[in-house]
Amino acid sequence: MYRRCRYSGWRRPWGYMGYASDDSFDEEVPVKKPRKPKSKKKVFPPRKPKANAKVKESNEAPENESNPDEPNTSTNAKPKVKRLKESATESNPDGQPSKSNFMDMNDDCIREIITYLDAYDLCLLSTQCRRLRNLTQFELFRRFPNETAKIKEFERNGYWFRYPGDNEFIVSFAQIKKLSISNEVSTAQAIEGLKEFFYAKEQSHVEEIHFEGCRSIRPAHGMALSKIVDETKSVTFNRCKILGEFYETILRYFTSMENLVLRQSLEMTCGKDEQINWLKQKYPNLKEFSWFFAEELPLNYVVELKMFFIQNPKIKHFSLYTKQIETLQRLEKADIRITQLYFRITRRGGVGQTLNYLKTMCRKDKSLRLHLIFEDNCRTELTSHLKLFVELNTNLRGLYLDKYPPAQSLTNAIAQCIHLKDLQVRHCKFIPQLIAALPKLENVYVARGMVGPTYQQILEMINQFTTQAPKLKNLFFRNSYLSFRDFNFNRLNQQRSQLPGTFQHVQHQNNRCRIIVKPIAHRLALHTLKPSKPPDHRSSVQLAVSCYLNGFNGKK
Repeated sequence: MYRRCRYSGWRRPWGYMGYASDDSFDEEVPVKKPRKPKSKKKVFPPRKPKANAKVKESNEAPENESNPDEPNTSTNAKPKVKRLKESATESNPDGQPSKSNFMDMNDDCIREIITYLDAYDLCLLSTQCRRLRNLTQFELFRRFPNETAKIKEFERNGYWFRYPGDNEFIVSFAQIKKLSISNEVSTAQAIEGLKEFFYAKEQSHVEEIHFEGCRSIRPAHGMALSKIVDETKSVTFNRCKILGEFYETILRYFTSMENLVLRQSLEMTCGKDEQINWLKQKYPNLKEFSWFFAEELPLNYVVELKMFFIQNPKIKHFSLYTKQIETLQRLEKADIRITQLYFRITRRGGVGQTLNYLKTMCRKDKSLRLHLIFEDNCRTELTSHLKLFVELNTNLRGLYLDKYPPAQSLTNAIAQCIHLKDLQVRHCKFIPQLIAALPKLENVYVARGMVGPTYQQILEMINQFTTQAPKLKNLFFRNSYLSFRDFNFNRLNQQRSQLPGTFQHVQHQNNRCRIIVKPIAHRLALHTLKPSKPPDHRSSVQLAVSCYLNGFNGKK
């Protein structure tokens, strides 16, 4: 009946539930009555975890389970799993299951987190999905209220726009004022996305639209823009392929258009047999018209342009860009008045002959605003015709000498153009002399010669420009890698505030070597644009989420 066992010395009978004593090795052990299994609730009563309890404490076994005097049956092992599940679901003090995914949060939490993000991560977050795009649009508009939204691509995640000054993309917000549409939007899929986007933005009113390098202007462009261009004042087409049905395609949708600019577009437009019907239409609100036509203007274009001005008598400003004297002669015969002329002077056309003809035009129309662009090979001939150049000083508003520095004689001639507003020259030692002689300068472009030992000279030139030119708006440096971190812009603003009639402040943009002087109403302020990506190794998204979850409610 009894057999030995390795634990108590004797084999227990079948159905035996008791334990044998070590002292009764050779004695019979009486059979005990089997215990009734305890209920689950009594053996493992549910306990509420403490508020500060750690997660790993819930995985530790209680002290009662290590008692060797109790049987280890399958009925007693099930409550362990139940306790682990209960502790995992009750880890949140509010009684709600914890959320490990960012998208599981409600809209209010995500909006609060968005306020802590920098511009780089905010722009990146806005392109992830449609929900985040809608949640970030208010914060984007609050930070960038007056920036130009540039449509680059529609084939990717969401609708992408480039923020000027940063290399990242941002999503559009409701109050768009300036819009730029680039070449990538000419595809069929992109136009469908453009149409879908603007149909959802019926409350947006764009004031300025620029078409940059579009291969073709299609009817879908006009249909997509039809609901938001009721208040558009300015429309620009730069390097666009304009077809014969240009008016029916897009221009007829701009009912409030006051300024129309065609820049480097007409020479790629129509064939010989096609009619430029957009010149035969009436634009009731058009006041300014700019036409950049480098080649010789055909006779049929001149006739249609004459009819265009007759049908639109409100046009008071006509700006023309050309490099052909024949174009000016044909417009003069057609009695078409030019208010602003951008003329490119080449050596092939003859510098002396061109200056003589421009001199005659300025005598007939003293209100003509003249901008002269000299090519590289005209330096010698320009120096030999300085007397003719000086006679244009009353009409000259812009001078562009990018490729070579002016000599002393040319510098003296430029200094006599007291009405000059735009100047583009190569850096030289005569620039300070021009600063003192040209009080009406607004835009200055300085190219080359910006590295090496001239660093201190550049800083002195910046100081002279910003403290002696009260109407200066932009100061550009091309082909330069200077760092203006050590420059005292605060002192520069204090000196500029002493200029009579000047309510402007200096703004410096590091990555483009550009100094911007923007007008403000009543105060002076210094703004240094920071890089788009913060130097910290941690992303600001993680930082914002951690700040929000830790109870930090401060605002930036």
